[in-house]
Amino acid sequence: MVGPHNTLVAGIRALGLALVIGTAHLPSTVGAQQSEQRVSPQEARVLANRLTSIGQPSAAREIALGLLRADATDVTALVALARAEMALGQIDAAERAAQAALSQARTPSKKFMASLVVADVFAQSERFLRSQFWLRRAIQIAPNPQSEQVAINAFRRVRQENALAVEISFGIMPSSNVNSGNSNEAISFAYLPGYLSEIQWLVPADETPLSGVEFSLRTDLRYRIAETATARTSLEFGIYGRTYVMSNSALATAPEITGESLSYTPAPELT
Repeated sequence: MVGPHNTLVAGIRALGLALVIGTAHLPSTVGAQQSEQRVSPQEARVLANRLTSIGQPSAAREIALGLLRADATDVTALVALARAEMALGQIDAAERAAQAALSQARTPSKKFMASLVVADVFAQSERFLRSQFWLRRAIQIAPNPQSEQVAINAFRRVRQENALAVEISFGIMPSSNVNSGNSNEAISFAYLPGYLSEIQWLVPADETPLSGVEFSLRTDLRYRIAETATARTSLEFGIYGRTYVMSNSALATAPEITGESLSYTPAPELT
């Protein structure tokens, strides 16, 4: 008797018969004899993914489609379909299947699996930044340390392939002195002549310390122009920006001072 795996491959590749999931039967031929094999959905999922790995994506695709006819929300089948479509060079179809897997994933393990296959689709089509985004997400939601390491290794490989590297850092910091104000109520100016140097001058309200929240953003882009075993040539570009949200007390003390007026964005750096 032919085993379930061989029966499925023979049925799909040799006879072109449709796969029926659950309690249905899958026909097969061995010489002149006929036999029947029951195939569970779990066995079909395992086989669909294995077939792509051993270079049989067409068979994997048919099995995945059979599973999805029984259950359109089957995340594992959608992932198997995406992998098969990628192997067949059908990137658009692979992306649709991967995105569908992502939308149907509910558990951490399935979300992780879907994020990986979405990242794989983007990497295959050389959309490396988007691939890196989903690999970062996979790292964050990995269900265990082993899965996390798989995603980290994949991220490193994609980063090596990507000529463009983008690093973004974002900061939020409350401050009691966003305007670098003078903490003294009055000041004197020693350089003034005579008695004027001894006069205490009140510090204007808008020059006293004002409280608020500082928001900062820095973006660094690096584009690899050329690389050899011993040298790398890159074009780097960086930009930094800073703005503030004033507290209610600061607005009451100095209403003319706004976060926009204190904002800072220097000229971009190009190296």
